[in-house]
Amino acid sequence: MESDEASRSGDPEFLAEDAQGRAEAFEPAPSGLDTASNRAQDVGVELELRVADADGVSETAGETMRIVRELGGHVVASDVATEGREGTARLRVAVPTRRLEDALVAISALGTVTGQRVEIEDLQRSVDRRASRIEALERAIRRDEIRLASDALTPEERLRVELRIERLRDGLGHARRQRAALLRKAASAELTVDLHTREARPGAAAPQGRIERAARDGLAALAVAASLSVFLLILAGPLLLLAALAWGLRRRRLRRANETLLDRPGPAAP
Repeated sequence: MESDEASRSGDPEFLAEDAQGRAEAFEPAPSGLDTASNRAQDVGVELELRVADADGVSETAGETMRIVRELGGHVVASDVATEGREGTARLRVAVPTRRLEDALVAISALGTVTGQRVEIEDLQRSVDRRASRIEALERAIRRDEIRLASDALTPEERLRVELRIERLRDGLGHARRQRAALLRKAASAELTVDLHTREARPGAAAPQGRIERAARDGLAALAVAASLSVFLLILAGPLLLLAALAWGLRRRRLRRANETLLDRPGPAAP
């Protein structure tokens, strides 16, 4: 008869828990991985461009789609609307993640960037968990296949092992499909390009980069700290003045006490 531990070792949930937390090596840097960090990521970017007129909207939309196709991507959806000299367009495209930076540089040069938003979701941990589960299931299947080939099992044990192998293979197929879906998701970045002809609002500030934002935030923090210091000084001013007066009076009393002791006549000599 099989022991409880041997029986549990073939259970997919037990194998998933047993494999969790181990670092597993699998094929090097598939196309969905960020080549710089070697991590799978789901990347989404929204880019807003201003162009000169309605003709510019149509031309820029066409050029954007051409750039995307040249980089190995494809157009998911497009909506172009023009009236007179005004116009708007919204393009949703998918670009290979490894070519996203090239796409952004090329498309940004087609107009004036008036807005940009980037969203990144890390998928590497989910990919690693599926990889660990796949390896554990494959190991369990090989172990049971060796047991079947040994001819050391009773008919009841053989049937039980065969059923468990089927269940393990179902779990293995599911884990492989999940991992493949994650890698496909990471392999392609979604880029949304909004084109418009609106003029910049008078006095509107240009989009700030990370350095400008960091400098602004640093100055704001210094201003808050300075204001707080002044506020605390105003509150503590009277207390500091009273403390200084008390200290001065105490020193004056001690000095008078010392002078009194010095003025007293000493004991008469025998």
